[in-house]
Amino acid sequence: MSRKYRLEEEKAKQLNTELQEEEDKIKLQRERIFGPIVWKRLAYGIRIQDLQSMYFEPLLDIIEEHYIPENVIFRNTRFLEDEKSVKSYNEKLIHSMKDRSSIIAIDEENDEIAGVLILKAVKKCDYGRVFSRIMLSDGLVYQSVKVQL
Repeated sequence: MSRKYRLEEEKAKQLNTELQEEEDKIKLQRERIFGPIVWKRLAYGIRIQDLQSMYFEPLLDIIEEHYIPENVIFRNTRFLEDEKSVKSYNEKLIHSMKDRSSIIAIDEENDEIAGVLILKAVKKCDYGRVFSRIMLSDGLVYQSVKVQL
């Protein structure tokens, strides 16, 4: 083999190695972006992290079982008896959960939900005249209650 050929072969190997390292770095960055950010691990086994879509359905069940019956407005209007209202409220909750600003507390010992904080981003345009009271909802009970929520 000629010396020039060996040098070119070494350069090609070096470029392949650098390319592989760069691809590994990008892969790690992508995994971090889409993985849940763990905000805090508490001493008694609770992990606070970003809310992920796999927890949406269990959270809706928890909210329907524990929050709605205890809320004064929902309890007094018999909100749970109107299926359209419950469905519309759940859709609004899922919409709020999808914007990736909510957090969840997970019991690490048995991987169960310990708590949730559903946050809603409020934008400046929400206060404008055009956008200020638009809220799509179904169900008579939810339409009567939504002004107070």
